[in-house]
Amino acid sequence: MTDPTNEVTVAILGDKEWHVRHFFKDHESTLYFQVVEITMWDGDVYWFDNADWGKPDTTNPEEAEVFMDGAIKWDGCSNWSFCGKTSVHICGPEGVDRLKQLFDGMYAIAQERMPGYRFMPGAAA
Repeated sequence: MTDPTNEVTVAILGDKEWHVRHFFKDHESTLYFQVVEITMWDGDVYWFDNADWGKPDTTNPEEAEVFMDGAIKWDGCSNWSFCGKTSVHICGPEGVDRLKQLFDGMYAIAQERMPGYRFMPGAAA
């Protein structure tokens, strides 16, 4: 992703900081994005998980593990890929809300059915 039209945003969403690269490819009807989790800020530079798990964290986002990438189209439909493995198609913010409701429901079922369930809200994953 060396396109000079790339824009990078450091977004604070909830209690996490994310390095977000967003760009257009052929036209401005689809916004593509790539998200990398910021693991640390040492007051001078951002640190990221290295994509090569055998190596230490990196300050170069190009070497970092991509948490999420995808595209949002002009009509609100979007495709999201997590860690390059799982892909989901969502239509608009309402679709994201429905997906969150599904996740919340699945966690509620796990809590009800699993005797050893010990999730603590606010705990790091």
